[in-house]
Amino acid sequence: MMSTVVEALYRNTIIDYMYRDVHNYPVINQCVISGVLTAEMENAVWECVCDNIYFIPSQVGLPESRLDFVDSGTSPWFEWGGVFALTNEAPTVDIAAEKLVQNFQARKGKWDDTQQT
Repeated sequence: MMSTVVEALYRNTIIDYMYRDVHNYPVINQCVISGVLTAEMENAVWECVCDNIYFIPSQVGLPESRLDFVDSGTSPWFEWGGVFALTNEAPTVDIAAEKLVQNFQARKGKWDDTQQT
């Protein structure tokens, strides 16, 4: 019942994820996806990330923002931060909550860290 009320109040979801280089310099990534990413859906995403936190945004349809310079320590891995908030802000990326979950499920155990973006 509670999730139905929440979904009626909000249309979209703000999600957070972070890039860290080998020197531990962080770059926070945040975007608004269309639709409400429910707790159940977020749990499904958590089950798909590598080592309980890592994923590659470009492989699930999310943009990647990193440091402006690239060195030999550049990695494709980002840290999943999860749902930051529900919002009525317009989406900043062209992906719906359901599709994002499907993309994560398709990548579970199949992340390709050999591709540099």
